Amino acid sequence: MLDRVHYRGNVMYYRKRSRPKSKQGRLDDFSRADENPPKQPWRPWGDMTPADITDGKLYIRDSASFFGLGPRGGWGSEYFPLTANWGLEWSMKMTDTSLVAQDYFTIFLGKNWVYGGDPTAVKYQVSLKWEHYVTTDSNDNRENHWVASMWLDDKDSGIDVERKVSFDMGNSATFYGTHNWRVKCVNDNTFILWMDGIVRWVYTIPASLEGGGFRRGPGLRAQAMRSAFCDTEIENWFVYDYVAPPPTWSADEFYDNFNRANGAPGNGWTTVGANVVINGNSLGLAGGLLADGSRGAWRSSDPASSGHMRLSVTLGGAHGVASAQASSVIGRMNAAGNIGIALNIFSNKIYIAKFSGSLSSPTWSDMGTDDLTLNNGDVVDFILNDDEAWAEYNGEILLYVDGINAHSPPTNRYYGTRFNRGAFVNSVAFNDFRVKVKV
Repeated sequence: MLDRVHYRGNVMYYRKRSRPKSKQGRLDDFSRADENPPKQPWRPWGDMTPADITDGKLYIRDSASFFGLGPRGGWGSEYFPLTANWGLEWSMKMTDTSLVAQDYFTIFLGKNWVYGGDPTAVKYQVSLKWEHYVTTDSNDNRENHWVASMWLDDKDSGIDVERKVSFDMGNSATFYGTHNWRVKCVNDNTFILWMDGIVRWVYTIPASLEGGGFRRGPGLRAQAMRSAFCDTEIENWFVYDYVAPPPTWSADEFYDNFNRANGAPGNGWTTVGANVVINGNSLGLAGGLLADGSRGAWRSSDPASSGHMRLSVTLGGAHGVASAQASSVIGRMNAAGNIGIALNIFSNKIYIAKFSGSLSSPTWSDMGTDDLTLNNGDVVDFILNDDEAWAEYNGEILLYVDGINAHSPPTNRYYGTRFNRGAFVNSVAFNDFRVKVKV
């Protein structure tokens, strides 16, 4: 049973009575009479800092001091997510109020004032920061930076993992402009940041990092804000739990370890282009001096039972990982084999792209990239779920994109591989190939 509570104007809050199964969402569009300071559900944390609701917007005012004597606190809402998968959306504009053009706005993801504390009163502090700062090189040249970043701070040990991931906004006009922001948290430890509908960074907090204490959880999902040397203008603050949690996966629908005699792939694989073979108990290119270019193999007569699929490969075999050439895992292929969504794998990076054309003459439209080091024997997972696609490695989400349905909807259920040769280098072979679907 759902309760619905109207709170101040058109603000709504939904919840189930059973907390373990709770789903809730709260939108505050600030369409009410001006408040100075804001009234509940907004409340200050730490030292009192200025804020007001004026003309349908929430303003978090400058609360900093160059001499460290100013108030140390900010403002937050009493509402926060109850489940491990949640989101936050808002529109924001910053106005510089400093004398030296160095300012920042921070959202601390931590304790809520309803628990009798504030987000800075925890050992492992996680925060999102919009920051303008200046660096100086050895020749005293000053360089401005405008970034949206994630910070992980261990207060007791003094360890600051600053700008764990960051998006460089490039210039002051972009930084101080009005933008729509969105944060998605998956399983309380993977954070995805959008600006104006485009994914800007993805970061999974490793369980091993400082004993795993940075991972969020019950009592550590509140958002508390602070402006320093700037005024921050906020509209349409929306916090919610996801109705659809991360997918669960079936047993293997298909698995091939390629442990058979060298030659044609067989086992239901259809090759496109020359020299895609079983070679040294792996699927990839033949040995010898081959022509440059792409070719591949796909399951042309054996679609998965669902277009929501998890494709996994083990890297290496006859040909190891390479930085010069990429191999591809392609899902959501149509029955003609000329449309799909691909994960392209180098030894030093991966990228997700829209695939069209053919496996022997592909066209790519890049959607996102991530730098990392991959080795022979590593397992890489490529997930296509609803309108999203992402890559996982060692249990971490490394790369995430959305908006894939417009190119290839879930009704496309085929899958395959693509290999490439160029400049006397072969792309990596696959030691196995595994397919699961969402259940």
